[in-house]
Amino acid sequence: MKRLNRILSLALAAMMALTLLTGCGGKVTERAMEKAYGDYLRGQMGKPDMKVTYDVSPAVFEKIDADFRANKAKWFNGTYLASYNPGEYFYEPISAGSNGDGVTMLQEALKEYSTSASVQFYAAKMPESAGNAITQAAYVTHCSRGGVSVYSNPSPDWTGVKVAVHRVQDGGDTYCYMIVIYEK
Repeated sequence: MKRLNRILSLALAAMMALTLLTGCGGKVTERAMEKAYGDYLRGQMGKPDMKVTYDVSPAVFEKIDADFRANKAKWFNGTYLASYNPGEYFYEPISAGSNGDGVTMLQEALKEYSTSASVQFYAAKMPESAGNAITQAAYVTHCSRGGVSVYSNPSPDWTGVKVAVHRVQDGGDTYCYMIVIYEK
């Protein structure tokens, strides 16, 4: 009987160890990043019951993916999204001047959300080991230097948020972009 208990204990310990390891090394899904960032926004906004959805039109991804494939070299300035200096692809002037071509492309791709309270875009080239879902979402927003404000219709009464995450493979590299739509 003691021997059987030892064998069962050893088998149970092995199963528990395998269960712990199943989450290691796996790829974080787009949906996991969306949910993690949605939870983060709920906490940041102090709205734990805020409605968060993940249903951005597939046509948006097609348009942005096509632009990425055609203009990838313009999208990034080193590690960061090219949105900081005049003349960069995603540059948005604070007062005078014209938007970069990337901002114009995003406005066209996200036109159906133009009446939302705000539409933000973030993108990054992902490192090989990027961590868990919230770490990856934070990495994308950090490398975007505050993101691109595609549309802004200030409204204090927005009621929910749409979060969309999309990955693009290009050779051995993975790029990720996030779209956050604050809804009225």
